[in-house]
Amino acid sequence: DTATIGVAGTINKSIEISAFSSITNTPRVINRTATAGYVKEQGTNANLDITDIIFEGDSVNYKAPSPLISVGTASIVSSLAMHNCIIQNCKANGPGIGIYVYAKGTAVLDNLSIISAIGPLVNNNGGAIYNKGYITCNGNTTIAYSTARLGAGIYNDGGTLICTGPIHVHHNKAPYGAGVYNSGTITFTDSNFRNNTAKTDGGAIINEGSGTVTIIAKDSNSEFSGNTAGGNTNDIRNAGQLYLKSGVSDIGDARSITFNGTINHTSGTTTIGNTGTETEYTGTVNFNNTVTQKEVNVKSGTANFSNTVTATDMSNAGTVNVGASDLQVTNGVSNTGDLNL
Repeated sequence: DTATIGVAGTINKSIEISAFSSITNTPRVINRTATAGYVKEQGTNANLDITDIIFEGDSVNYKAPSPLISVGTASIVSSLAMHNCIIQNCKANGPGIGIYVYAKGTAVLDNLSIISAIGPLVNNNGGAIYNKGYITCNGNTTIAYSTARLGAGIYNDGGTLICTGPIHVHHNKAPYGAGVYNSGTITFTDSNFRNNTAKTDGGAIINEGSGTVTIIAKDSNSEFSGNTAGGNTNDIRNAGQLYLKSGVSDIGDARSITFNGTINHTSGTTTIGNTGTETEYTGTVNFNNTVTQKEVNVKSGTANFSNTVTATDMSNAGTVNVGASDLQVTNGVSNTGDLNL
């Protein structure tokens, strides 16, 4: 069955989807009370397609339902596709204020902006997005000015999130992981994390021990700037696996990944360049602040360390530029590349 909602104007009632449905040509979906304005997609094999919609939340109080849009459940398979949509000004007291993708849910988000998804800093996780399922972000993605206890921008709770196009995560606030809190698998392509503020740790990203974060610079440079934790510059608290892959664009321009804040945690591993059978990631990664990890591995490309590198183990098969006094590796460097001290 297919249900289409295409009336121009405003929807101010809740929408519960249990079939194949689409919402188009409706400028605004307004969420003003605890019982109106949300989209719940929890029918078996339900498929919802949303195009060119602005979801306007309740910016006054926390009565609004959370999440504004939910996909699937722990046992019911459902899928969501959103194209050229905006979610903005949502206040709620619960996880995933903007979008909640449950374990059996999948979502494809094309050119999505989530602005100002506001939750209390004490009891909710995932301001803009809470993901237990599988999310693909295409085109331009913006997540900004959101708050939560963990992961004000994105809380990836064991799920998979793949961003194939530019993503901008900025001005989010949380005690932990202001931009992203991850315990699953995330890939960011051509990302920009700036001015995210964590009260305690993880200015831009917290990657837990079970988590894997891959940052790729392909069609544009990736940069982390202005992110802080506990009042100090901090980009990533990495206790898991962090992969940094800087390549060459389709028109032949070399790309770079730049960190202006610290990368910290003594149990994490940072790997730079090609892994497996890859050959394309031979670009540059710039570390303009301290790096503290269990392992640092340079597989290919160039790693420029402008400050202290502290690790138990380090390997280099590419090019490493670092001051001799800044290299503090307990077991020394296993070097088959160019190590410039």
